[in-house]
Amino acid sequence: MKRSTFICRTSAAFVIFFLILGICICPSYAKMSKHVYVKAQFLSLEEVDQNDGKTLEESGALIGIGYKLIPEQRSSSFSGDGELYYGVVAYEGQSQGGVAFKDKNKYSGINLDGNFNVFLCNLASDEQSLMAVGGLGIDSWIRSINLIRKEYGYREIWTNFYGRAGLGLYLMKDVYISGGVKVPFWTSKHIGDFDLSLNPRGKTGVFLETTILMKYISLFLFYESNRFEGINKDSQKSDQYYGWYPETKGRNIGFSLRSRF
Repeated sequence: MKRSTFICRTSAAFVIFFLILGICICPSYAKMSKHVYVKAQFLSLEEVDQNDGKTLEESGALIGIGYKLIPEQRSSSFSGDGELYYGVVAYEGQSQGGVAFKDKNKYSGINLDGNFNVFLCNLASDEQSLMAVGGLGIDSWIRSINLIRKEYGYREIWTNFYGRAGLGLYLMKDVYISGGVKVPFWTSKHIGDFDLSLNPRGKTGVFLETTILMKYISLFLFYESNRFEGINKDSQKSDQYYGWYPETKGRNIGFSLRSRF
C-alpha cells in the first residue's frame, strides 16, 4: 500500500467515525456528564519471536489530554471520549546480529471511541444499575524509534480500529465500574522510510475501568491489554524490503483527573 493510499484510508476512517459518533450522541448530549481531563499512563510492551524469546521491551509514561462523556445512570445512553497523548519511553532491543542495546522511543497519537450503554436493571437500590456496554474506537499513533541512535532511527504510523463489549455497573451514585473485551478489527503499521505496510492481526484483549465522581472533579482508573500476532517476513513486502513483525503483548495502566461541567 502506497503512503498516499494509506493516508486516504486512515482519513476516511476518521471522518466516518466522527459522523457516526456525532449523529448518535448529539440528541442525548445535554443529559450527559461532561469532563475534560489530564491522564497519565504507564506503557509496557514486549515483542516475542517464534521461539518465545523476547526481542524488544518498552516501558515508560505517556501523558494525555482529552474530553469525555459519562453514561447516564438510570437509562440507556451514549458515551465517548477523544484524547491526544504523547510520551518518550525506554527501549531495550537487539540488533540483527543479536547485540543488546538501549535507546528511547517516542509516541504521539490520537484515540477516539464511542459506546452505547444499554440499561439492564437496578440492583439493590435505585442508585445501583447494571448496563451492557458496546462500542467502536480508533487509535492512531506515530512511533519514532531510536531517538539516541538516530542513524538507525525510523518512524512507524499505526492505526488500530477496534470494538469493545462488556458490562458496566453503577456501584453507587458516584462510582461507575466497567470491564470487558477489546477486539481489534483492522490494524495497520506503515513504515514510510521503507514504503512498507503491514497488517498485524489483533488478538482479543481486556479492559477494566473505574470512575469516581465528585462535586467538581472525578478520578478515573484503568487497565487495558493489547496483543497482535506476528507476521512472517515472506508474507508482505515492498519493492525493496521484506516485512516482518513479531508477536506483541502490550499493557497500559494509569489514571486521569477530570474536571466536571
